[in-house]
Amino acid sequence: MRKIICSFARFSAGAMVSVQALAQNQTESQILPPIEVVSTSPLSPLAVPRDQLPFNAQVSGEQALQRTKPESFVDFMSRNFGGVNVNGIQGSPFQADITYRGFRLSPILGSSQGMSAFIDGVRINESFGDVVYWEMIPELAISRIALMPGSNPLFGLNTLGGALALSTKNGRQNPGVTADINAGSFRRGRFDFSAGHDFGAVHAFVAGTAFRDGGWRDDSQGKLGNLFVKIGGNARKTEWDFTTLLGRSRLIGNGLLPSTRYEDGEFKAGIYETQRNAIYTSPDLTHNTTQHFAFNLNHAFSVNSKVSLLAHHRNVRVDTASADVNPGYESYVEDCEDGFNADGSARAPLACAYTRAQGARVHAAVINESQTRQRSNGLNLVLSHHTGAHQFTAGVGYEQSRVRYAQFETEGSFDALRFGSADPAEERAFDAGVRGASRTLSAYATNTYALAAGTHLTGAVRWNRTAVSNTLSNEEGDLPREVFSYSKVNPALGITHRFGAPLTLYVGLSQGTRVPTVIELGCADPENACRLPTGLQTDPYLKQVVARTGELGARLRLSSQTRMNATAYRTENRDDILFLRAGASNLGYFNNFARTRREGVELGLEHNVEDWSFKFDVAHVKATYQAEGILQLGARNVRITRGAPIAGIPATTAKFSMDWFVNPQWSVGAQVVAVGKQTSQGNEDGFIDDGEDGDGATKHNWDVRAYALFNLRADYRPTEKLTAYLRINNALNRRYETYGAIGSDLFPNGKQLVPHLQPTDAALAKFVAPGAPRTVFAGVRYAF
Repeated sequence: MRKIICSFARFSAGAMVSVQALAQNQTESQILPPIEVVSTSPLSPLAVPRDQLPFNAQVSGEQALQRTKPESFVDFMSRNFGGVNVNGIQGSPFQADITYRGFRLSPILGSSQGMSAFIDGVRINESFGDVVYWEMIPELAISRIALMPGSNPLFGLNTLGGALALSTKNGRQNPGVTADINAGSFRRGRFDFSAGHDFGAVHAFVAGTAFRDGGWRDDSQGKLGNLFVKIGGNARKTEWDFTTLLGRSRLIGNGLLPSTRYEDGEFKAGIYETQRNAIYTSPDLTHNTTQHFAFNLNHAFSVNSKVSLLAHHRNVRVDTASADVNPGYESYVEDCEDGFNADGSARAPLACAYTRAQGARVHAAVINESQTRQRSNGLNLVLSHHTGAHQFTAGVGYEQSRVRYAQFETEGSFDALRFGSADPAEERAFDAGVRGASRTLSAYATNTYALAAGTHLTGAVRWNRTAVSNTLSNEEGDLPREVFSYSKVNPALGITHRFGAPLTLYVGLSQGTRVPTVIELGCADPENACRLPTGLQTDPYLKQVVARTGELGARLRLSSQTRMNATAYRTENRDDILFLRAGASNLGYFNNFARTRREGVELGLEHNVEDWSFKFDVAHVKATYQAEGILQLGARNVRITRGAPIAGIPATTAKFSMDWFVNPQWSVGAQVVAVGKQTSQGNEDGFIDDGEDGDGATKHNWDVRAYALFNLRADYRPTEKLTAYLRINNALNRRYETYGAIGSDLFPNGKQLVPHLQPTDAALAKFVAPGAPRTVFAGVRYAF
């Protein structure tokens, strides 16, 4: 990090000299760029000019969404925001997780969440696991996307590495009707619409999405629909709006595939190498129904004083069904790998509990079903005042949520295509459940103070107090009720200084926290591991995560057409919450890890000249463990030493896009997205490296390899209202992977291991998340 900061300091010093010389020659044609404002918290009715922020906020609007026309909101984030990467662990475009600065924002329960997300100030991280369901974001209703880096306390809990703040449209500012329909590869079809109108004292806006996809992998079809309605109005100095968001989805995630396995002293190809579109086991189905309501009231006491009231209610229902390898069968394969004698007795009787004489075998599959019901309510009151050199905001908030969760399982078997089904002779059994609640009371304040011309000091502080209670249950009944309490005061301080119009330097320090959720507190005992999220029991206390971020950066505007940014940062996490595996089974538990670190640099450049537009972003992050410990990760226990890499975080991401506006009717564009290699989960200690052994034999690489994708687009606008477009993603049809994990392969060559038929061994394998092949879709958009 010291080398990074020194290099950055040299860059800044050189830039200052160049800028000062440039400024001296601009007495007649001074650069006066438009002022872009950004809200410093998700609820503040006042905003601060972007150049006064002591961090590098990335902001994008509806024009960028229309220009890129992504497959999903996650796809848009990965293409347009520097440092953002996508891990397609589930295989569905709406079930991917994003990483930014080494932190995740994911719909997958058990992921180490480290970012917060908001729609119009309403937190959409669900109370059961802090997950975010991307398919419930109304894309055509979005007017503005802001990615705020760092451990900003004003964005509340789970803001360890950043916050994602989405703003939506209204009928007054976005009148008219838009219809967008497209279709493409793998039986994809999508229809989006929006309509807004200003009736005078009242305005209304509605938007919706209907999507259906056959999926490029086997049995990976999905469909979703959402509807967004906002009605608002004003009376003198008071403005109000009421928002409703309804959504429903049925998505299938296929998970990881074994790429290579180590068997009989050599490495052999797994299913992925011969069947890129295959699945390991199926089905893996998720039904999601979401109801979201919010009421926002803003009153202006004067031009410089405003008060804002936000009340919201969310109701989320999630049902899942998946066919997984039975942990008992995995143990059976390992214990009985030597097979059986002709009389049915085990060849290794001490290790293998099964014998033919017992007349039964362990079921290979288990059908896991879950039901999750979540209700959350919140009330926030914010006061903003701008006077003289001060821009002051203060607020209080109360959030509460209730969760009911139940898990059921039925033993079964896999067919030749690895499709799992329940055994009709087996009963559907209740496995675990929880009734939980959480309550958070918070108070916060921030002030941006103009110390001098071009110099601004920003200070912020937030106090949170959270209580989490739950009653766990299993097949024996309810367990004693548990109550856990957490409180913390989180500060932030930053300063910016503008050297004339071109250059602004900034430095900031901030602290954020993350409180354990019901699922994490209910599964925190290594002696009573659970199958995420199936097993829950009375468990030890987990500490809250505390993240501290330091950031140093510069914004440089050479002209109205060219601007640059550069940032160096470090975030230290204490008591990170990780999901660990217990032994070689699918069981696991949550636990604190003493310290982790993310540090890196980010560089960005935008240039527009005549009919051309260029954008370049590169980010380097080093995510490491900063303490010693043991990670129990599936097939093996990983001994962690200080400096060991955190899995699933690519060291480098680079994005270059170019657009050519040929004439008023035609525009074409190209983009290259390059992602560096990443460590596979279960190989954090690098137990097998690149290079050669002492005898000259080449070692196998267990990392996920680097890749680069080439995307193309074309737009034709014959009239002002009509646009036809074409998108080609992964135009060169590159084969790539977005995530990796080490585990036991129970289906070598796609066939199930059966010790009672022949001696067998569950080989150690690298499982990967396959990246999508070339995808083409075309559509038309009509706005009037």
